[in-house]
Amino acid sequence: KDENKGNNTICPLQQPPLSHEKSLYHAQRLRFAIPRNRSQLVRFFASVFLCLSVLVSFLCHHRYYSWFSSDSSVKHKLSSFLNTSRKNIIISVKDRQVQHSYSAGETNLLPDNLNHTIAKARVVPAALDTSLPLIHIVNTRFQQHARNLTAIGNARLELFETFCLPTMIHQTIQPQQANQTSQLYRFLWIIRTDPKLDSKLRERMENLLKPYPNFFLVGSNHKYSWRNGKAGEELLFGAKEGRTNVYTGDVMLLRAAYDNRENKIVLETRIDADDGLPLPYLEYTQTSAMQRLSDRQVSRKDEEVVDSNLSANITQVKWMFWCIQKAIIWHPSISLVQDSRSSSTSKEEEESGVLNWEERFFCLTPGLTVGLSVGVYDSEVPKYGHHRLAKQLHENRNNPKKSCGLHESGHSCIQVLDNVLALRSRSPTSAGMLDVVVPKDLITEEFQYSTEETKAHWSMMKKRFAVEKDRVSRTNHYIQTNLVSILQENLLGQCTPGHSCKSSSREILQSMIKLHTSKQTK
Repeated sequence: KDENKGNNTICPLQQPPLSHEKSLYHAQRLRFAIPRNRSQLVRFFASVFLCLSVLVSFLCHHRYYSWFSSDSSVKHKLSSFLNTSRKNIIISVKDRQVQHSYSAGETNLLPDNLNHTIAKARVVPAALDTSLPLIHIVNTRFQQHARNLTAIGNARLELFETFCLPTMIHQTIQPQQANQTSQLYRFLWIIRTDPKLDSKLRERMENLLKPYPNFFLVGSNHKYSWRNGKAGEELLFGAKEGRTNVYTGDVMLLRAAYDNRENKIVLETRIDADDGLPLPYLEYTQTSAMQRLSDRQVSRKDEEVVDSNLSANITQVKWMFWCIQKAIIWHPSISLVQDSRSSSTSKEEEESGVLNWEERFFCLTPGLTVGLSVGVYDSEVPKYGHHRLAKQLHENRNNPKKSCGLHESGHSCIQVLDNVLALRSRSPTSAGMLDVVVPKDLITEEFQYSTEETKAHWSMMKKRFAVEKDRVSRTNHYIQTNLVSILQENLLGQCTPGHSCKSSSREILQSMIKLHTSKQTK
């Protein structure tokens, strides 16, 4: 019907009448069709939005209620949530190319600019290698309880970048290939620093570590054990006010290590921020730990791994230590003499500092490792300082209450790696100032090498530790240029928690400040 004219009209394009079935079909389509009028469209979408809002609100309320309900742990619920949001890791193509060059034996080991800027990055999934029967954590402290000491902080960062970082990047078990579609990591490196560290210093640290998903910069002044769960809980659940204290690294790697801490062997290795490890060191300790601390047991007679069904005369190793007693030491040029520059110091030593050898009859701190078999906790392991550790464990080897389980075989619970060298730097940034200043009379005896010997030493530094001489020269120059401010802040940092508090250290620092301040005024 034409309402405008008030009479009935027949459409000239009218189709023949539809059958009953087709009429019903079209009526049903029209009933659920979206309105074409603008106001009807607005009302339609408003009602749909309202329905969705109510549904989402109900689901969120139900989810948060279940998180905080009394019958389940908040941490467990949060961890389940984290497991559903795995992140991909950005890895610098430039860094991977450098690592590939090194493995191919090329000369340029590290890039000239070690800021590790991510110019062209690719996304590579990262995962912890859970096929291994162990979890390996490497622990390092950097500027803990020293948030405002920026002069010594920058000097320590130079040492970290020069000596410590390359030895960790080029560990033989660290993934090196740039063309891999995924990365499996066999250790986690956790670097703890003051949560309120100077922002510029922290940013530099983050830029160095970001390309490596298993390298973690963490805001913490604590040191907890991994086996008892406190270390993992601090990192995964210890954030305050919604801010995480894990600045770099893939958190899901931490999560996997935390979840497997009780059903796998746990290794914890110490490395100071100014020291370095030989490149195969972590691989060796893992291999040794799998032989000694696995579910298989050890013969009391000859300490060979045997099947537990073959002999009743067996015992299980509960824990074990590994340590190094020899090292190559780097001294900056400024540390060669106490009062003035020796005339015997060569130009090369002036530029790059001096390398020397050290052999001790106690465990050095770089590479000191403790391993716990499954079911063993830190409370069951005797606690000794690194100076006394090897001697004390040797004396306790026949004591069943203090032994790791080898008391009847007479074997010690520590493996001293006689043919392995660690890398140590002794500079004015050291809180203890031990062996930092070398008296004049020792220079001619210990520090004089021929040109060929010196070249061989620096070649070994590159081959065994991935340390470049040019980079060492830059660090040596930085320490010389900023020596007085470094010494002054080292003195301020004495006796802070976790640092040296010896009167001898303060006396050395005061005398060096007085000496080099007077040199500057002249």
